[in-house]
Amino acid sequence: MKRISNVLTFLLLAVAPCAMAQEAGDIEVSLILGNSTMFQQSTQDIYLLPKYNNTSATPGTGIGDAISDQSADPGLYLNLSQVGSNNILNVAGIQGRYFLASNIDVNLSFAMNIYATPSKDYVEGVESSPVAVPAQRYIQGRLQSNLQFNVGGDYHFKVGKNNNMNAYAGANVGYQLGRIQTTNPYVGDQNGEQVTYKVQSQAGQVMAIQGSIVGGIAAQTNFGLVLGIEVAPVAYQYSVYQIGPSGFQTYKANHHSFKFFSNPQLKLGFRF
Repeated sequence: MKRISNVLTFLLLAVAPCAMAQEAGDIEVSLILGNSTMFQQSTQDIYLLPKYNNTSATPGTGIGDAISDQSADPGLYLNLSQVGSNNILNVAGIQGRYFLASNIDVNLSFAMNIYATPSKDYVEGVESSPVAVPAQRYIQGRLQSNLQFNVGGDYHFKVGKNNNMNAYAGANVGYQLGRIQTTNPYVGDQNGEQVTYKVQSQAGQVMAIQGSIVGGIAAQTNFGLVLGIEVAPVAYQYSVYQIGPSGFQTYKANHHSFKFFSNPQLKLGFRF
């Protein structure tokens, strides 16, 4: 981390001599690199899907393995302890700024991931001699999405020898949603008994409201490239975890997270 910060500091100092100040009416579009507050979803996010025993009333619906009456800590299963763990080369989103005045801007950032796998029915095989026709295994349909957006505003302070670099401080609020929905198609025979075809679907999601105070420093070269570094001195997130077993009551759990001096980001953009 120290090496990365040294490189970023060197880059800022390199563009500082030819930096240009922003003006009212300027529009700035930047790639956000580094840490992201988006839920760290992957193909292993089974925690968003219901786990329950449909043959008895033993515990199951909740977070974690269905082995006890106690549900696991939602903070761990939402990977909130690892939010913002992406490396500096990770693209965390895109941000747009509009300068209402030379020292005041409003901004919007956005990021989204969507993964979709269509379902495929099981195809029965034929047992015959001398040639058997193999069966074709089914594929569970899956739709997984994750989106995040933030809106905010910043106040800029001119710094540097020529007052062309600027430090800024501001605040933003945001919302994000992570969701997984699966569909089981026709799955064939089980224990020698024909299974009546019935599409079975289950889903889970987690929503969050975020708020943070941000601060950073940025410089623009004389050909329009903007290089900036940003960090959140104080950040808060309220998350709601929700899963819905088909035909049963929805299970909900919530989580609060406070962070200090977190989420360092590098911003590369152009100003128009």
